[in-house]
Amino acid sequence: MPILRLLGLGGKSPQAKIDTISVTEAHNLVSDGSVLLIDVRQPEEWADTGKPQGSVGISLGDKAFVDKVKSAINEKLDTAIAVSCRTGGRSSEAAKRLRSAGLTNIRNVEGGILAWLAANLPTA
Repeated sequence: MPILRLLGLGGKSPQAKIDTISVTEAHNLVSDGSVLLIDVRQPEEWADTGKPQGSVGISLGDKAFVDKVKSAINEKLDTAIAVSCRTGGRSSEAAKRLRSAGLTNIRNVEGGILAWLAANLPTA
């Protein structure tokens, strides 16, 4: 392991705290193209509520979840990604998995789709 990582200076470790953002912040970042929003819920959940407008649906339950995310970002591990689910639990797990896989710029959307809908933000 590189000495910088041992000292905590070589990037975020898999155990590092995942940053959170509000649904409004996520919407604004998606709208200006500065973050890829990934909805990690199941397809039947997307059918019930729609997905946040501008998001990509990649279910956390998919065995190839990490590989599909890496493909969506063309293997650019420092791409800004926000993950969302129903209320924030699964997206927190998704963020940890992605961080463990080497992705370095991940945020969890607080409150998930329920907060998104409560804020009257657009869905598709």
